[in-house]
Amino acid sequence: MNEIKETLAILKARWYEVTLIIGLWFLHRLIVLTLRIYPDITTLVSFVTISMSLFILVVSTGFLRTVYLEQDKRQSLLDLMRIGKHFFWRILGGGILLGFAMMFFPWLLSIIIKGDTISPLVNRMRFPFMQLILAKLTLLIPAIIIVADCSLSKSFGIMWKVKLLKAKPLLTFFLITGIVIPNLFMLFFPGFLRAHSSITWGDAIFILYSTISHIMALMVSVMAVRFVSSLGIDCACQAFIEPTPPSAPPAP
Repeated sequence: MNEIKETLAILKARWYEVTLIIGLWFLHRLIVLTLRIYPDITTLVSFVTISMSLFILVVSTGFLRTVYLEQDKRQSLLDLMRIGKHFFWRILGGGILLGFAMMFFPWLLSIIIKGDTISPLVNRMRFPFMQLILAKLTLLIPAIIIVADCSLSKSFGIMWKVKLLKAKPLLTFFLITGIVIPNLFMLFFPGFLRAHSSITWGDAIFILYSTISHIMALMVSVMAVRFVSSLGIDCACQAFIEPTPPSAPPAP
């Protein structure tokens, strides 16, 4: 609970940057909604959507790096962009690998278990099950890259040495806000993913829910960065440093 309070304190102190990031995400969801309603402008809107997603990634990464370096000190948008640009390709590469993994494992499961024999419950549980398996990669790889400023390949080497169970507040918060709630929402409200000819109240609710989810995801990212920064990662050699036990006092 203390970790959540400290994270909220940082976000509150840096409310301007948080509002900017969440506002950009809200605008992004509106554009995606437009794409669903007016498919004739698919090419233009798709380009704008992808460009905005990458811009949000740069700004968010810069924000997380400054959280590691200066905690609650406010930064300008230009500073966030300049700092985030340094990590852009590594964070993007990690996200692409995660996306491939999220697609590969359900596909592999469908090959092992023939589609006709999969019960509806098992079929629904495939995606959250994969999220749970890949939780360590999802939480730690971006945080390690941001804290240690290391390559994507070295971040995997460091990740295997980190015991995620030591970060119980982070893991619990991620499981609730990143896996349980989103999958329950889609289970009870599957119609939100269907295309409509006009904006409905359901679309408004979905955009609001998506925006709140992004706030929770930002909190998870901040908690992950704070956890990794507490582990003792040598930024020079980019290696995980195991804490050494205190030496015994000299004999009298």
